[in-house]
Amino acid sequence: MSLKKDPNLPGFAGDSALGYGQPGNFIKTLRRFRQALPEQERCELCSVALTSEHRHLLEISKNRIVCTCDPCALRFLDVVDGRFKLIPRDVWYLPEFSLSDSEWESLALPIGLAFFFYSAAEQ
Repeated sequence: MSLKKDPNLPGFAGDSALGYGQPGNFIKTLRRFRQALPEQERCELCSVALTSEHRHLLEISKNRIVCTCDPCALRFLDVVDGRFKLIPRDVWYLPEFSLSDSEWESLALPIGLAFFFYSAAEQ
């Protein structure tokens, strides 16, 4: 089977992909299908692009999770009373801990993952 270039078909001879005979509209039509590239997540300390397996810090004063690259995160590895605390990558199973589906949904977590920590200020 051989393909023939038919100048009467849309996309040839400068016609639009819709076949309306409007020169130059072929590229405009293709641009409609172009997808925006997802925005690259960046380190919140140095702005370098992050991998999917990046580290996290807890900003203690604001109880806020900060996404960081490995070099920035490791600067806080042994810091005791600093602004940030490195969140370990450990995963602990808590057999006595239980949340119903409605309680879990009420947390409104966008990724289905939560960090729990003890606040020294609250204890």
